[in-house]
Amino acid sequence: MESEKVLIQLNGENYSRWRFEIEAVLEARDCLDVVSGETTCPQKDESEIKAWKKRDALARSIISRSLDDFHHAFIRSCKTSKEMMNCIVRIKEQATVSSKLLVSSEFHAYTWKPGMNVASFIAGLNVIVNKMQSLQI
Repeated sequence: MESEKVLIQLNGENYSRWRFEIEAVLEARDCLDVVSGETTCPQKDESEIKAWKKRDALARSIISRSLDDFHHAFIRSCKTSKEMMNCIVRIKEQATVSSKLLVSSEFHAYTWKPGMNVASFIAGLNVIVNKMQSLQI
C-alpha cells in the first residue's frame, strides 16, 4: 500500500526536501487541502464529517511517520493535521536574524569543490537560494 512506504524523515538539515515530499504525498493521498485548511470540517452532515475526519487522520499519520523523534515531540498535542503542519512550519521557518546571517554566509562561502560537475554545483547553489527565499533574503 502506498501509505505504508517509508517517507523521508524530517531532521535538522532537510526541511526543504521534507516539505516538498510531504506535500506531494499528501496531495497524492487526497488530503493536502485538509492540511492546508482549504477544506475545513463540515458542521452538519454526519457522512461528510466522517469523511473529513478520515482524511485528516490519514494526513496526521503521514505527517507523524515523517518526523524524527525531536520534531515529533512538538506535534504530539496537536489535534488536527493542519495544527501539526503549522507547528512544524513555525519551528522550521523562523526567519531570525541569526538564521538569515547563517544562510547568507553559506551563500558567500559556496565554492566549486574538486569532483563537482556543473550540474552538482548548480544543484547545491539552488539549495542555498531556496533557503534564502524561504527566509525572504
